[in-house]
Amino acid sequence: MSSEKSSNPLEQFVLLSKSAKGAGAVELIKQALEATNVYVFGELLEMPHIQEVYLCHVHVNKGLD
Repeated sequence: MSSEKSSNPLEQFVLLSKSAKGAGAVELIKQALEATNVYVFGELLEMPHIQEVYLCHVHVNKGLD
């Protein structure tokens, strides 16, 4: 069972993203990016609350280019 846990280090971030919103989701993204054993982020980026952070960022920064 512990080998399954270590085989997908992104899984903990995906599970936490189900309840993380706003600043909590931003912090979760930062933690995932800083994790030394996470190399693929697609599954996390597909989560609804993470998508909300992205869309908010795009909306706020629209027109700054």
